[in-house]
Amino acid sequence: MGLAHAYYLEPGSGNQEQARNLYKDLAYNRRYLGALLGLGEVLDEMGDHAGAVMVYDEFLGTEQKDRELALAHLKKSVALANSGRHRDSLEECKEALKYAPLDVVILIQQSRELAETQGIDAGIAALKVVLMKNQNSEFTPFASLQLGLLLKKQDDWRGATAQFRKAVGKQPNYVEAHQELATALVHQGEVEGARVEFEALAKLSDSDLQRDHYKLFAYQWLGNALRDATKYSAAAATYRNAILLKPDYAAAHCELGFVLTKLGRIREAIDEFGPALVPATVKEFDDPGCRAQAPSQIVAMLGSIGQQRAAANSSQPYKFKQALDIKLQPADGQNSPLLALGTRQVAERDGGR
Repeated sequence: MGLAHAYYLEPGSGNQEQARNLYKDLAYNRRYLGALLGLGEVLDEMGDHAGAVMVYDEFLGTEQKDRELALAHLKKSVALANSGRHRDSLEECKEALKYAPLDVVILIQQSRELAETQGIDAGIAALKVVLMKNQNSEFTPFASLQLGLLLKKQDDWRGATAQFRKAVGKQPNYVEAHQELATALVHQGEVEGARVEFEALAKLSDSDLQRDHYKLFAYQWLGNALRDATKYSAAAATYRNAILLKPDYAAAHCELGFVLTKLGRIREAIDEFGPALVPATVKEFDDPGCRAQAPSQIVAMLGSIGQQRAAANSSQPYKFKQALDIKLQPADGQNSPLLALGTRQVAERDGGR
């Protein structure tokens, strides 16, 4: 069963399928009924919520100890919630509590479903009771996170921030809590605090690249959060900080180009989309998706500039006058005019240092 669980924990749909097959073999061929709980969880994660509920019902139809029955009802509640059946999910929480009346995780799940069925205030009130009665539980960080998420839905960013801080304070390696805290700090204008949280996230990453370059990725993620909050000027400044750390980081150039476009600074945006066309010197920092989108962005912006100049009947040259003759074509070959444009921009940038 340990191998099936290991495949389930490993990211990737192929690993999930392998875990599903192993759990099926354990449950149906080797008659290890406990594997049904793992099978249901994998099916739920794969999006087969109805299949997961059927497997849990199959397990509940067998003779089990109270603890296993409580766990099965809890997992079934989660699967029902994931399929949008929140009232049924709440009923499963009640069934689970018959076998484990003080279980903190079940009480947290019940609070979440109360928020779905009876309103956010009901969920908030229930979670506050859970936290008050279980201050020393190992699951209080999870409860604080869930309370913060409900407060966020009410646009109570201050209250949400306080709960996310409690979660990371009690569990410093809690990735989701760091992510939510960083986002909440951005919404409150505490940019430096948000950057610190994104650095913590990068240091906790499974990626060696992100851990080794945690400052770079923190700036990029902070820029993304500022962009999503439509704080484009602050996002632009943050992406520039990332580029200072790694000038050939295509993703930062792409994102900077996007926010500059939103700010109406078209010529500066072209300056950023151009270098994004050039492959990074280190493969791990390359961004093929960005390179695929950049050509159409450049051509669209050049067209916009051409229209503006025609309307103003202006003959003033600008830095990329030669690029106005570029045709809309993919930048996938060494002879692409757009790739040549990007290469020239990189050369001009590096030569100007």
